[in-house]
Amino acid sequence: MKQEFKPKLYLFGPEYNPAVERIFGIENIEMMKLMPLAKYPDNNVEYLADLARYLYGWYDHVVIVSSYEIKHLTMLRLSALNYLVYELKTEEQQETLEEWYEDYETFLGWLDSANDFVSAQETLLSNSESMFDEDFHEALNNTNLNLVDMKDHFEEVYRDGFKIAFENKFQVA
Repeated sequence: MKQEFKPKLYLFGPEYNPAVERIFGIENIEMMKLMPLAKYPDNNVEYLADLARYLYGWYDHVVIVSSYEIKHLTMLRLSALNYLVYELKTEEQQETLEEWYEDYETFLGWLDSANDFVSAQETLLSNSESMFDEDFHEALNNTNLNLVDMKDHFEEVYRDGFKIAFENKFQVA
């Protein structure tokens, strides 16, 4: 039997603020400390925590809000609490998050491979200094710099595009 989907808020913060309890009600929240390489009962926590860490840096904890209304979001905004807030409103949005997370993992694999390639290429470049004449070695060095710039540019464009799309799709302004 399939479980009914229920919208949730995910609040990521540097330190827990008890005002969250007053806004949403303690019975509607669950707080979890975020730990490197931890597995969480809610996969969305893992996906959102990893993506938020990549885009914004490390957060100490997440507060999952299981029941809320628009008035609660308004109170949260007015309170100016230091939380990065994501909302999963539909099952389709949850599926999109999972797909985007898989794409993000593919990107990380590409980035690791690209970094390994650049490292190996720089080793070859260093080792070939005495092997080639100055013109060939300079051409290799310039090619290496161009490839490093291309890798860095690809990473920057991907990250910037992903950040904008991610914020538009999941973040509560």
